[in-house]
Amino acid sequence: MKAVGVDPNGPVGELFREMHYEMISGMQYGETIATSNQAEQLANKHEFTPDVIERMKEAIAQGKSVYTGSLSSDGPFAESLLCMEMFEIRSDEFFINAFNNYW
Repeated sequence: MKAVGVDPNGPVGELFREMHYEMISGMQYGETIATSNQAEQLANKHEFTPDVIERMKEAIAQGKSVYTGSLSSDGPFAESLLCMEMFEIRSDEFFINAFNNYW
């Protein structure tokens, strides 16, 4: 919540908790990207921008975990909302790029 600037006790705190849950769940069924070659192969599969592919390769080189996942607009409200919005979150702990979200 801190990384996205949301007060957990504020009016949208519960919605953001639900969105966090949906993102974690989506990653569990996603793909772990462990090598630069795997990241490079995503360039033509998931519409990742060259910048995101480079960030993946840098993260892998630094020993960080890289995951891809997906969401469905047919799921719960929080998942649908995430699925239909384009966004990017950058923090010291993680990076989320959802620019290829579209409906």
